[in-house]
Amino acid sequence: MKPIFADTSFYAACLSPRDAHHAKAVSLSGNSRATILTTEFVVVELVNSFSRSAGRATVTSFVSSLRSDRDTILVAASSE
Repeated sequence: MKPIFADTSFYAACLSPRDAHHAKAVSLSGNSRATILTTEFVVVELVNSFSRSAGRATVTSFVSSLRSDRDTILVAASSE
């Protein structure tokens, strides 16, 4: 099975109960057995979007778990 790409808006919806797509994103993340592909650029954008909110601790914890998740491929940032 091919990996599924997760972008910033998907992760933001997962982490923010006030997001219009929160329920769907949480449902998809819980039901998917696919490998997730994302990039460090997505992670930087996600952390930046939560940097001034009460969700800072949540996103920090989330990124830590994302980095150690064996079902997630995290593509390194590169200028190439």
